[in-house]
Amino acid sequence: MPLPISYTTPVSCGCQPTPSRSFILMQDGSGFAANEGAVVINSVIGHATTLGTKAVVTHCRLQGLWQVGNDSFLSGIADAAEEARVEDSVAIFQRRIVAHDGTSNTVWTVFGVDDNLDARMGGGVPSTFCNEDWSVLFARTGICQSDLWFPETPQCLATARLFPVWILKGTGVSSKANLKDVLWLQPGGQVSATQLVQWRESWRVSLQTIMSMSDTLAEFAWRRELYFAVGDAHTRSSLMHPEKVAAGACDHSKPNQCLTPFFCKTAVSLELTAPPIASPPPLLFCVGPLNWAI
Repeated sequence: MPLPISYTTPVSCGCQPTPSRSFILMQDGSGFAANEGAVVINSVIGHATTLGTKAVVTHCRLQGLWQVGNDSFLSGIADAAEEARVEDSVAIFQRRIVAHDGTSNTVWTVFGVDDNLDARMGGGVPSTFCNEDWSVLFARTGICQSDLWFPETPQCLATARLFPVWILKGTGVSSKANLKDVLWLQPGGQVSATQLVQWRESWRVSLQTIMSMSDTLAEFAWRRELYFAVGDAHTRSSLMHPEKVAAGACDHSKPNQCLTPFFCKTAVSLELTAPPIASPPPLLFCVGPLNWAI
């Protein structure tokens, strides 16, 4: 279980945090690495994760080996022990969508934080993908304009059909696209001939289409799940290692009327499973209207 030391929104690693009702889970000095200016909001960060300068992570669970570059932006990622390197100034989102047939799914997107989504190729404003001219992507991967746009479609990043939802893995066999199916799109990424064929034959969507298919209820459910996951980690850590938690850390959760029974359940679970502590230091929790002295 990751060990939290503070929660704020936003928090700038290396700076004094400002308390608020939003939760952030960060690691102590047992392996988590974040350069100055990194911001983490409502997220669970594993000890193997490294955040670059001014990297931003919102509503993510990163439990695998993540190396996040400077000025990068991650959002909505439900990591299943992934291993990934995110290049500088790259944004990676995992979005929940509802297809036209009513089925729910997720889609991974990759683009540059400085990209202009509406700038058209050949127009007066530079049109880029992952902060580079489109020609760099075409030369590096073998993707061509006809792969991304229909003849009548305006050629800009917002309409580029870059992001697979389903990937064909064999004759008549398909599976949900995962992070590795889009990570090679970022600068410096290498794509095999097999990957390129699978990408071309997959069901791909654009950022514009993703916005129209966005599953708002699923997005909020995921953020709520993370909210309680961070609260659970804070509670467990506070009970097991109270000396490592800032005083009053749980006090900011009291506006949430659902957290009092949640806290009790976690505390009882730990009492049944945790080894005895010889001389536990006193710890005061404030959850809702109740004060808990442990």
